[in-house]
Order: sequence, then C-alpha cells, then structure tokens
Amino acid sequence: MVCIRLLQCAAVILGGVLLPAAMQATAASTDPVIGAPATGSVLDARLKRPIRVRLMSSLDAHRSSSGQEPVVTLRLTAPVRIPGFASRRSVPSDMPPGTVVIHVPLYPGAVPSTRRYTLPPFSGPDSAYTKGAWAEYMVPVDPATADTWYRQAFVRRGYGMSGYARSTTAGGRTELTATTFTSVSNTNLSIQLGYEAIDTKHTLVLYVALITITPPRPRGSYLPQDIVRVNITYRVSQLGLTTQQRAIRRVITNPAAIHRLVAIFNRLPRASDEVVPCPLTNALRATLIFVARNGRSLTVTSGLPCQRVAVAGFPPLSDANRQLEKEIAALLH
Repeated sequence: MVCIRLLQCAAVILGGVLLPAAMQATAASTDPVIGAPATGSVLDARLKRPIRVRLMSSLDAHRSSSGQEPVVTLRLTAPVRIPGFASRRSVPSDMPPGTVVIHVPLYPGAVPSTRRYTLPPFSGPDSAYTKGAWAEYMVPVDPATADTWYRQAFVRRGYGMSGYARSTTAGGRTELTATTFTSVSNTNLSIQLGYEAIDTKHTLVLYVALITITPPRPRGSYLPQDIVRVNITYRVSQLGLTTQQRAIRRVITNPAAIHRLVAIFNRLPRASDEVVPCPLTNALRATLIFVARNGRSLTVTSGLPCQRVAVAGFPPLSDANRQLEKEIAALLH
C-alpha cells in the first residue's frame, strides 16, 4: 500500500513519532471523577440513539446533473468497507449518526464499471469515526488526461490537491496513479481518485470518499466552577522525553489563577483519534489534579506529543495552540 497523504509520509523526514491520538490518561486515580451536570442538548441526545450501518458498494454512487458539469453523488456511511482496504467491522457507540451526502465531478462520457481496480494505492481511514463511500467509472481518455481534467474540476468545486502517488503491479505491466483532494471548507473530507490504464483510450477511475467526524467532548470531562485547589507536578520534556530533572510540585489556591486554568481547560476540544505524525519538541510536561469543594477531583496531563491533553477516564483533548501549557508555565515561573 502506498501512502499518498503528504503529512503521513512526512513523519520519516521529520524524525517524528506516530502518536495514537486515542491515548488515554497516563495515570489512573482512585478519587471520584468530576462530572458536569447534563446539558440536555439535542446533539447529546442523538448520540445515544442506536446507529444503523450498512455495507457500502458502488450502488452508493449515482449520476446526476449540476449545471453543465456532470457529478457523482456519494453517500458516506459507516463502517467503512471498501474493496482493497482494511475494513472495520463495527462503529463506536458515540459515532455521530446519519449519512453524509456529497457531489463530486464526473468526467464527461464516463460510465459505471463493474471492473475492479487492480491495486488500490490508497492509505485507508485512520480514525474509527470515519465514514466513506466508493464508486468506479470507465472514462474515455488516458490517465494523464483524466487526471488533468479532475484536478481542474475539483478546484472549481472547492477542493485542493493534497497528495499524489504512482505505482505498478507485479512485473511492472500496469501503471497506477492516484490523486487526493481535500475540501477547503472541511479538511476532514477527502476524495481519493485512482487511475488505471485499461488501454490507450480508456481509464478505470476509482473514487474513494472519506470523512472523519469526531464526536463532541464528553460532558463529564468538563470542570465545574467550584474548583478550590490545583495540585501541579511538572518536569521539562525534551524531544518528547522527560528529563532527569527532579519533579517540581506546586499547589495553586489563588481563585483568579484557578479560574483561568479552568476556563482554558473547558474550552479545549476533543482530539481526533487519528494516528498523526508529530515532530518531537521541548515542552512542559505537567500533571494537574483539579480538586473541587466537595473533594472530588480530575487528573489531567498537559504537554504531551501532538499537543494532546490526557484526561483520566476520558478521551484526550487537543491543545493546538498550547494555551493550557503556556498558562501553567506562567503560573510556575
């Protein structure tokens, strides 16, 4: 399988690490865990409904017309099951429900095909929260001409090219090329197109559409407003590894400082569970124990690779701008 997502391939060049974003908290706690009151939101209620799934096939692709340019309508569902890909047998219980419908360009004169692509050169979905669809069409031109047309057509529909690959089958007889397009308005949506030359005037085009929809942060991972103490233990992390420096401990009781920490932490979104390349950097690795007035606590670890924040008992959060890490550093220095 050939990697065509540029960021995935960059891990080797950067000397980074591939971090499973679904990493849980590094330390467990026997203390009761804080749970914020239920919000009763419509989204929270919908996530509790049973999720109906069905097998995807080329029948999920339909030709339709949009102005003067033909399009394919793809219906993205879960679990993702695409020929030649590693398939998932189930979906997480908190997978956002529903089918995602998109319309993408179709080469003029293309016809549906039952011929299977020889060697899908794509990387499969990295996230358990991915929905997808696929379709195959025969187009009346060579791969280079088809690729040139598709690149222009996808740009017109609000996509940018994010990857390209070329490979051959055993013996070097069949050349396969592939291009990946990512939506400008939603970078979690990608369309991968594979081109296989059938003869000098016909190309088999494989469409693979993938979208990752990370569910909202669990309500129980939010801190209440009655935090009275924050116990902080920290070390400096160099290139992803903690140093031999002795751990430094602080207890924060100042109400204004606690309020700032709680506000920043409660704004952090849930991190994606995708495996992503992360350059190794220096960071302030800190473990915080937030203690409420009733004695209940929540343990949080900041300064982890990929700007992740581990929360005991909950999925990790994303501190993309390192706001929590910077606030901790300001309090300790």
